[in-house]
Amino acid sequence: MTHGGPPRLQREPAGEAKVSKYSTKFTKDSMYAQFRLKAGSLLLDYRPKGADSIIEEFKVTLTNPLKLRLYHNLSPGDIVVFTAVIRDLHKAYPGLFVTDVRTSVQPLFENNPHITDHGTFTGSDVVHVQCQYSKGIANSNQGNKHFITAFHDDLERKLGMPIPVTAGRGEVFLEEKEKQWSSRVWEILEADPPFWIIDAGRKNDFTNKLWALDRFQAVVDAFPNTTFVQIGAAGANHHHPPLKGENVINEVGKTNIRQLIRLMYHAAGVITPVSFPMHLSAATPIHSKHRFKHRPTIVIAGSREPASWEAYTNHTYLDNCGILPCSGAGGCWKARIEALGDGDKKDKDLCTKPVKLATGQTIPKCMDLITAEQVISIMKQYMEYTY
Repeated sequence: MTHGGPPRLQREPAGEAKVSKYSTKFTKDSMYAQFRLKAGSLLLDYRPKGADSIIEEFKVTLTNPLKLRLYHNLSPGDIVVFTAVIRDLHKAYPGLFVTDVRTSVQPLFENNPHITDHGTFTGSDVVHVQCQYSKGIANSNQGNKHFITAFHDDLERKLGMPIPVTAGRGEVFLEEKEKQWSSRVWEILEADPPFWIIDAGRKNDFTNKLWALDRFQAVVDAFPNTTFVQIGAAGANHHHPPLKGENVINEVGKTNIRQLIRLMYHAAGVITPVSFPMHLSAATPIHSKHRFKHRPTIVIAGSREPASWEAYTNHTYLDNCGILPCSGAGGCWKARIEALGDGDKKDKDLCTKPVKLATGQTIPKCMDLITAEQVISIMKQYMEYTY
């Protein structure tokens, strides 16, 4: 099976799905149009306070479970976070729901015990739900909600029933045979040293997340006896300049989603901005060859997103919200450091304190405040206490 992109998804016939009285019409210009729903198909909407829950509305029982098809089409990191609400829905109401997903990163759901195989649902008895988290971002600087909870809050309001968070991370599953396969590092080196994944790049959508590239290189240079595997997607919308050194394995553009999950499974640690690898590190189990249960992860965050919203409790999250005036109330949520001229509205949502480095790279001041020495010191501590 290949994983170059989402599988071809079948069009749902309009009007044949099970209809809730709390529904809204799907429009052809919706961001979910990639899923080939016909305009006019009905998606579950928010229920007013005091309304019957979906269990009561459809008289759901263990012998009459409700089929839910859940949709989300944003970035891979968001999809990893999305897995948590599916886990917790089934933990809270075992046997009452059968769930299927339509996402932009379908391979993240392979081997997930809560997901029914595609193709087994018929259009006549499925309730369609587009899952969102944007309301959570609007309140993220209040400091009382994590990203994980935003999907829960959204689905709770649509189902009319509480979904308690049981773990502050998503869940990604590997088959037992995947766990037995040798790591990519072994295939290249014919040896199995502890290695760290490093994401020293960015996408074009949110360039404010990128740290100084020469500082990533300084971290690599400080540990000549440690193997680093550089990852990232290739293509016009991604920027991952290669790191140098005999201790660097460049896998940029060389891993599909399942290969990256297996690489993460074997990894001893991760260095990353706020990005897909951060969420994947929290969600992916770690190989038993390591003596620790949770993967060391250093997140270079700056002040774009507050720690209370974004950080995982077992990660070292390097943020500095509150130090600069632009983050006095919390994360600034600015999109880009400089305009790219690509017609994207994010060109108008720019950092207010850009800093041009001696290398010619421009980064946000909040990222400039994080030094290579800080990251090196933290990595040394991890090595002392976890190896």
